Amino acid sequence: MFFLFMYLAFINFLDGAATYFGLRANAIEEANPIMRQLYDTDPFLFLAVKIALSILLILVYMMIKEPKTNLVRNLAFVSSIIYTFVCFKHYYWISLIVTM
Repeated sequence: MFFLFMYLAFINFLDGAATYFGLRANAIEEANPIMRQLYDTDPFLFLAVKIALSILLILVYMMIKEPKTNLVRNLAFVSSIIYTFVCFKHYYWISLIVTM
């Protein structure tokens, strides 16, 4: 379970970096309206929030140690799969722009 939470925190950070660079290159659009507003306000605020969310996830895991319910485990697993897919999409779109 530790690995899953660390992976989720890491992939969240990668998603933030890929989104930041994709938005800067006009290769992608931010679908999350809250994160889009943060980026529009200040791109570094956007990155700071993504980093803070990753750190918060690690801190929550450290506080609860091992999640006691299957719901938390399943949510972490599904979130990891979704974030992995999103990151691959971002990196694919960015690679199309970079190779042009």
